Amino acid sequence: MNYNYALFCRGFVFSDKKIESPKEDWKNFSFEYCNKTYSLWYDSKNQFSYKREDDNMCLIMGYAMDTIDWHMEIDLICKNLINNLKKSLNNFYEYIDNLNGRFIIIYGHNQNLYALNDATAMRSVYYHEKECIIASHYEIIAGLTKDANHPFYEIYNKIQKNRPWTLPGDLTPYKNIKILLANHEIDLQKLNIRRFYPRENHKETTLDEILTILPNHLKNQMITLAKYTTPIISTTAGNDSKLTISACKEIKDKCVFFTFVNESPNLKDYNQFNRFKDYNYAKKISEVYNLNFKTLKLKHSLNDEMLKIVKRNHYHQHIPGVIQEYLNELPNGIHVQSNLIEIIRDLTYVYPKPPKHNSPQEIMSGWMMYWSIRHEIKDIINDFWKRNQWDEIFDYERVRLFYWEQRMSAWNNAATLLENDWAFNTYMLLNCRKLLEFGFCEPKIIRDKNLIVKLTTKKLWPELLYYIENSEDSLFDLYKIDKFNEIRLKNNITFNTNSNNKIFKIIGLYETTFGFDKKYIKKDDYCELKVNKEVIDKEYIQININVLPNMLIEKSCLYVYIKINENEIYSEDITNLINNPLIINKKLDLDKFDSLIIGMKCINEINSEEYGNYAVLNIGYINLSGQKYTNIISL
Repeated sequence: MNYNYALFCRGFVFSDKKIESPKEDWKNFSFEYCNKTYSLWYDSKNQFSYKREDDNMCLIMGYAMDTIDWHMEIDLICKNLINNLKKSLNNFYEYIDNLNGRFIIIYGHNQNLYALNDATAMRSVYYHEKECIIASHYEIIAGLTKDANHPFYEIYNKIQKNRPWTLPGDLTPYKNIKILLANHEIDLQKLNIRRFYPRENHKETTLDEILTILPNHLKNQMITLAKYTTPIISTTAGNDSKLTISACKEIKDKCVFFTFVNESPNLKDYNQFNRFKDYNYAKKISEVYNLNFKTLKLKHSLNDEMLKIVKRNHYHQHIPGVIQEYLNELPNGIHVQSNLIEIIRDLTYVYPKPPKHNSPQEIMSGWMMYWSIRHEIKDIINDFWKRNQWDEIFDYERVRLFYWEQRMSAWNNAATLLENDWAFNTYMLLNCRKLLEFGFCEPKIIRDKNLIVKLTTKKLWPELLYYIENSEDSLFDLYKIDKFNEIRLKNNITFNTNSNNKIFKIIGLYETTFGFDKKYIKKDDYCELKVNKEVIDKEYIQININVLPNMLIEKSCLYVYIKINENEIYSEDITNLINNPLIINKKLDLDKFDSLIIGMKCINEINSEEYGNYAVLNIGYINLSGQKYTNIISL
């Protein structure tokens, strides 16, 4: 069988020279700009539109969704792009920030010509550093330029244990060919790249504000997508997958859901065990809600001819064995993945966390799984750092933005999507800068608790939270069922602080987390929680206090205190509470009782690390009793 249709599927190539098409059935489009003729070859599976008005021109190829007016009409989107470009470059970028999809945009403005792609570079774009040629696959460029192999590629191929997902930075197997990372554009005349995002400091947004936008935005995306194609939803037992499923509630009957599992799983194998859990969860959900669910069993390995094409499409293989099942079992449509959601929640480190005081370049080396040979790739990373303008990101956290731009662009959206392209196209709900901004708008503690994802799911389809195969929380945790004799904190507390702009709080009915945001906590900054005296009706009180185990505050910087009637009855260095919850018992004189205060105060300035330093206190519970407690500490 001839599998040539799979080579460079959904691809393109663009140049200022006359070039031959990489595939016989690709379409051609040419245009002139600044007295030069440019040529584009592209797979007909891509949508395409071109508009020009005077010196402004815009070409978009792929697919896109306008999340302002909720449509996927490529010609109308192209028209809106050029209308915004005529107003200003900033208007143009702002409109792109509201697009989802997988696309490349080539635009001309003020006699300059640029190319950029979607929010996380789902549409991979490779470029040559010395010739005006860009393409969807680096092999297309290498075939035209006869470029030499990059010397590091041989080292990469020799790494056996903990082999990195991709080459470091923006490298490819070829010396002069790079991948264009998200949030950058290439100047097609000067052949250099520039960062166009972020364009200002990130906007502060509260969790409540996010929850007025995100749930409806995701729901409208799925409703719009279902008008144009069949959404095919990959389903697992994780919170990210639940969020994607929850967005499908109103159009679930138009969707196909699937999970792949090994045909005869070895449950001692970590990956196979996880697939088995995913399968059980997905099957349970599909049975309860009568979803159109398909099981894909990993039983076929690719034949040599297919595997050869997979390797030509990209040097890194993800799970190529599942491609045959995709082709055999799934209908025509678009694959909706849950990737990218991790950008707005906690980021799980992909290697043992390095010591605190490493350079940003060393930290990035670790994120690319090159921590053990970080010195050997120092020059590569420094060159990458400079070329991608990593010192020009305003107040955005480098680690989080790096995860978005490098790991998502070079691994998830290049390696994985290029591998699956010949089975189907892919859509991701969070591939929209307006939504990805939320990952930078909340304190780290909110992301660590995964509140945005869980509470969005709760708003869209709360019943999904009953099924908790690999979730730490159930629907009951989020609704907080009453507990006997515990003070309901939500409506019975007030906060005091000398620095409102640094304080954040997560208020549950019983458990409350509060503290300082991670930005520059100064000496004598304090924040405290005050329990109203009206709710204290028992003479014995028990207070549970704890802090997060990965808190990075050093000793002698911050202390915790408890006051009754403004008199301090307890104080402790906050670091002594790490992995050591504090339970305090106290007998009260109700006739003289006026207030209970739990707080913390900074005694030495805290200049936080950007990848995880924050100071928060968790009030696990406050219990009342008519008789003496016998636990741990009595005061």
